[in-house]
Amino acid sequence: MRLILPVFACALLLACGPPASSDGNGDRADAGNSVVDAGGSPVVVPDRPVATGNCPTFSAGTNFINPSGQNRQVDVYLPTTTDNAPVLFIWHGLGDSPANMARSFGAQGIAGRHDAIVVVPHSSGQFANSEWSFTGDATVDAVLFEETISCLDTQFGIDRGRVYTTGFSAGALWSTWLLMNRSQYLASAVLFSGGVMGGAYTAPQFDLPVLAIHGGATDVFGGFLRFNDITIALANSLKGDGHFVVLCNHDSGHTIPFSPTAFAIPFLFDHRFGDTSSPHSSGLASNWPEFCAIH
Repeated sequence: MRLILPVFACALLLACGPPASSDGNGDRADAGNSVVDAGGSPVVVPDRPVATGNCPTFSAGTNFINPSGQNRQVDVYLPTTTDNAPVLFIWHGLGDSPANMARSFGAQGIAGRHDAIVVVPHSSGQFANSEWSFTGDATVDAVLFEETISCLDTQFGIDRGRVYTTGFSAGALWSTWLLMNRSQYLASAVLFSGGVMGGAYTAPQFDLPVLAIHGGATDVFGGFLRFNDITIALANSLKGDGHFVVLCNHDSGHTIPFSPTAFAIPFLFDHRFGDTSSPHSSGLASNWPEFCAIH
């Protein structure tokens, strides 16, 4: 089925700034604990972020969570079996809604197909021009991301080595911030019209395979924010820092003219935290579109 997402404009990424401070929150810890998988091979698992408040009891549907005193909501889609499940965050664009984002991406189908917990957060309402806090105090949404991971792990015992982020437009710009500043929790990222403006790039601390997708010369907001340029700028910076990057130009403007589950979402689940190489590094499979290539 051919899926076309509605076009949701995104605000200008003025600056990402430094990583959000965790002073007083205890909201992150060093990554890199080694454990042994079922086959006896060592794997690296990120530490669990420290929750700043009381964790809810998650169930399918809209859940309330209170990181650092915020009253926030996240929509959760559960697989049949939640033990050791990976977690995918999907962040919506400017003017979009969590429900529409989940429908357009097929959140419940992703949960069932990949045995994953899918989280679609609600924005805080504090950032009218960007939805997410990449243009302001990034701790607002960074602690939501971290607290959700922590509380899901407390309840379900998730696979912390398989946490992923994706989004469209403003949601992709927030995913860009996360991959640059919270790589200690992420196994991979997919960006649908994300990227960084010049001078805003921060090198991720940990290896992170990234699929960066843009819509070509007409992927523009307001006549000045050119997502093709800022996507390519990010891809170049990531490649220069040694990260594995696949770059796609569907040349259809500021939209997603294909199903995200066709190749993009599977790309995420093909990776886990600490992998030294990508299974795609030897070449993209035949199911990938011709407009994608290893960067």
